[in-house]
Amino acid sequence: MKKKIVFSVLFTNIVFGFLAQKDISTHTHAWVMYFGNHRLSERWGIHTEYQWRRADLFDEWQQSLLRLGIDYFAANGCQFTGGYAFVRTYPYGEQPI
Repeated sequence: MKKKIVFSVLFTNIVFGFLAQKDISTHTHAWVMYFGNHRLSERWGIHTEYQWRRADLFDEWQQSLLRLGIDYFAANGCQFTGGYAFVRTYPYGEQPI
């Protein structure tokens, strides 16, 4: 009996959750990402990352994100990274007010 009550409550919440949402604008995005941690030695490494984000399935620029960093691997299993990030965001799509 408890399972039926829990299922009914969850199902009702999901249905009302979908009905309560308002579709303001639809976007189809494409994100291509690369993340790499490359060890140079036991203690040091390089972090590389690039994220190429596009709107309308590659038609419009959305964001370009580049990160480079130096990794330090501490003796206790901790990893520290210091570096640089470049982020370029472009206006795209129909934005709600």
